[in-house]
Amino acid sequence: MSTLNIDCLKEESVILWKIADYIEKCLWHMHEKDDYLSSKLDHLDRLILSAMACKYERKIVLKEIGISERTLRRHIEKLYELFDVNNDLGIVMKAINNKIIDTYGNLL
Repeated sequence: MSTLNIDCLKEESVILWKIADYIEKCLWHMHEKDDYLSSKLDHLDRLILSAMACKYERKIVLKEIGISERTLRRHIEKLYELFDVNNDLGIVMKAINNKIIDTYGNLL
């Protein structure tokens, strides 16, 4: 705070309070976004995300989960739209960043 040339302790306290409040609001906003994305995913979406993170190839994901290609395609299209990405790797990366799966594909 000394680099801001603030002499008054009261002014320093107000500035520090505003900084802490801003950080808290940012963290809360990130948490709300994570909850929103998680709430839009059903169990099958989560299984697909997990399998995609581990196996990556769609044919392997189909066999592992036991769904049709059309069902997988429909769920992946939903994930593209929800995560605002245009490829399978983007889906996996967004799911990891939003704490839906970990880097090993485990559901969180």
